[in-house]
Amino acid sequence: MVHFPPLEAPRYNSRPMWQPSSSIAFDEFDVEALRVRLQKMTDDQLVKFGKAARYMCSPKAYFGEGPRKEFVIQLDEARAEWRRRHPKNAGS
Repeated sequence: MVHFPPLEAPRYNSRPMWQPSSSIAFDEFDVEALRVRLQKMTDDQLVKFGKAARYMCSPKAYFGEGPRKEFVIQLDEARAEWRRRHPKNAGS
């Protein structure tokens, strides 16, 4: 069995996603808050977060259905933060 580090529930603004909304429409996913959170992580934490996000985007996590948009955004942002910290041409 694969164990992943606990992740905070993705948030819509300041409300966790699992918390019921007072309206039918959801607020936008707070990408800026995610970016700030990722920037504060160590490399090891970022790798663990990225692996967990990658799993949540896999067919295994959704029984063959497409992943939720929020998890795709988290994976994209984690990859972008990694590339920012570790550019390919850093030694040149």
